[in-house]
Amino acid sequence: MPPFTTSKMIRSMPLTKKAPARTKLNIIEAAERLIGMCGVNGITMRQIVVEAGSAHNDAITYHFRNLSGLVSAIIDHRLPVADSRRAELLEGLCSKRRDISVRDLMLVFYTPLIEQVGPRGDHSYASFLIGLSRLRTSSERHRLGKTDDASAKTTRLLAQRLPHLSIREFWARFSAVDDMVLHGIARRQSNKGRVRFEELIDMAAAAMQAASALRGNANSLRARTFPGAHGESPRDPATS
Repeated sequence: MPPFTTSKMIRSMPLTKKAPARTKLNIIEAAERLIGMCGVNGITMRQIVVEAGSAHNDAITYHFRNLSGLVSAIIDHRLPVADSRRAELLEGLCSKRRDISVRDLMLVFYTPLIEQVGPRGDHSYASFLIGLSRLRTSSERHRLGKTDDASAKTTRLLAQRLPHLSIREFWARFSAVDDMVLHGIARRQSNKGRVRFEELIDMAAAAMQAASALRGNANSLRARTFPGAHGESPRDPATS
């Protein structure tokens, strides 16, 4: 599947009733790029508006109310595409009726992110997710998803294949692995520190399968406390 790209930016388009969707997309793409470069606390709304090519200083307030609303809009713009692709990959994986490995599931989770590129051909969404690291609620939306989407199903399947980890260990480890993979994807636009995607997946799978620090206590703790995403019981779509 070729990389997913949004349409090219039209920087000179004014904020008019004839083109609100185009203006919103310009702002979303500009904010994604700037947050990826500077972090969510390192930019101003004015900088985003200028980067988006808008002549209206209140464009973000008009379309998104505030910066938090804009961050949510970026995730809403990207996440459905990523989740749809995950669903496609997961269905193909489960239909093969073979043992599904941890590496298989890491590949399902991160392939949509390597495929999504910004209008300039860079992995701006991966960089954006790194920039959200201090916004726990927004950052976790990318990992958890909703109870019935492919992201949640993938993490449930992953958790079921790692019975040596307690729920706390699982999410702590997945968070650390997520940071590693996102940084690796973001660096692909540069030869400096670049790691092949296949190597990133190998490292991610190895990290998730490493021995538990709790060792013997992990299984009993997990049996009492490990739910699926957002509290429902884990359920393997490959067997349902």
